[in-house]
Amino acid sequence: MITNDQELLQQYVEQGSEEAFAGLVKRYVDLVYSAALRQIHDPALAQDVTQAVFILLARKARTLSAETIVSGWLVRTTRFTAGRALRTEFRRKRMEGKLLEMNITENGSEATWTQIAPVLDSALAKLRQKERDAIVLRFFEDKTFAEVGAALATTEEAAKKRVNRGLEKLRSAFGKRSLMVSCGAIATALASESVKAAPGGLAASISAQGLSGAADSGAALLVKETLSALFWNKLKAVTATAMACMVGMGGAGVAAWKLQATEQNTPKSTLRYLARTFSEGDGRAFMKAVDLTVNRSPESAARWVTTLEKLVTAQGALRKATTERFGADSVREAMPFWQTVTKLIDQIAISNERVDGSQAKFPIRLFGQTYQDIPLLIQTNGAWRLAVNLQFNQRQQVKGRNRNSLAFAMEGNGIQLALTTRPGFGTEQARIKFASWADVLNRVAAEVRRGKFESADSAWATCSAELENIGGIE
Repeated sequence: MITNDQELLQQYVEQGSEEAFAGLVKRYVDLVYSAALRQIHDPALAQDVTQAVFILLARKARTLSAETIVSGWLVRTTRFTAGRALRTEFRRKRMEGKLLEMNITENGSEATWTQIAPVLDSALAKLRQKERDAIVLRFFEDKTFAEVGAALATTEEAAKKRVNRGLEKLRSAFGKRSLMVSCGAIATALASESVKAAPGGLAASISAQGLSGAADSGAALLVKETLSALFWNKLKAVTATAMACMVGMGGAGVAAWKLQATEQNTPKSTLRYLARTFSEGDGRAFMKAVDLTVNRSPESAARWVTTLEKLVTAQGALRKATTERFGADSVREAMPFWQTVTKLIDQIAISNERVDGSQAKFPIRLFGQTYQDIPLLIQTNGAWRLAVNLQFNQRQQVKGRNRNSLAFAMEGNGIQLALTTRPGFGTEQARIKFASWADVLNRVAAEVRRGKFESADSAWATCSAELENIGGIE
């Protein structure tokens, strides 16, 4: 009998085993439904979310690595899908006039659960993946520490430490929301309340839909929107990485910039200049130090330069407005784009360049791997500039593959952002998207200055929703 999650996934991927997929659904339907209901507060919509999550599992199964903790992946995907559901018009119509009815008790784990359940999943999302997986395995799946250690390929003692660290971070996160609960109370509540039985018949319905690719209208819409949003998140992550490479090498020298010459006469001074102008949102100055090509052509880049100037300026405006109103700490926590850039800056700020003719090459650590001699800068007319090429490739009309895909690389001369697009979506459509994103950033910055938002979180939520309404390059 197959009992291991990875074996079930392998059976499903390689053989299309209905029994294997149904086994995964049966094993985790209660976990997914409970996580959805915590965030949605609507049983019918929680069923849609649950169906959508397992359809996504069926579609993504081939891409999951052997190290993936399936329950952890499901919890993360449920949070993401539930977030999409909360933003849709059909959810607002369905919830119109409804109030959440909660059965509150005064003592014990249910009282603690009533406090922490509404914010549990957002707190879990902020844990490191290994800590989150340990919490899910220990409390959502009721595994022993020895079993947690085995699943995470570590020792029982290391598993205990990960669980305890995760509980302490959850306690701290709840405390920031004025929820004073102990680690022991959190552990008890998670163990007894986090997973409840899903409605009867839901598992069988999901198994059939996951295998057939069909779903009812609500779940089908969620699958489509979630896949689109996942692509948008990938785009943001890739863009954040690229921007960090653009500014990060000079990040440590920003404060001392006034001591440097303004010309880009050395690789490090160029990168300090890029860091400063990006941080200040001076788009025009920033782009002066960028050697931009589109499809390897400088001529094709002319309109893009103006658009990217606008985008850099807009992100600076939003960063300044939110920092002045809510403080740097709140902005760092609420707006992950800049946090990602900052982390990458910290990692690569101490790097030393190697000048090879007209190229300046750097060692850069990305995605857990160090890449040596990356040619970030090129020297033209006596000045060093960041080399960026935007490559657009039209895909032929192929059944089932008419979606856009984005790739990021650092090779040849500088940063390469390659977009393979569906038929009918080209460079101008992509440029218009970038310009629209800049408009959103500027609009939200203006609303922050007018006092529309009570927190950096609410400002970023509105900004993200508007960006996703425009769409990625999907």
